Amino acid sequence: MVFSRQVRASGVIGLDYQVDADAAGERQVFAGVLTDDAPGLVRDQVTGTASLLMRQEFLNDTVEVEGLCCRA
Repeated sequence: MVFSRQVRASGVIGLDYQVDADAAGERQVFAGVLTDDAPGLVRDQVTGTASLLMRQEFLNDTVEVEGLCCRA
């Protein structure tokens, strides 16, 4: 086995918002950068993922519908 040391910087930005009393949404963006690209590296030097979550409550908070979408 061969191990290599890699320097990586990463971060996340998120936004949560309330549309009204029964609806809410959340948006997040994740990013990562390898600052020292090793020879023969299998993964990308720059990576990113985004997610979007929408939530709606119905019937006096008895039923909740939620949808999640992710993209890499």
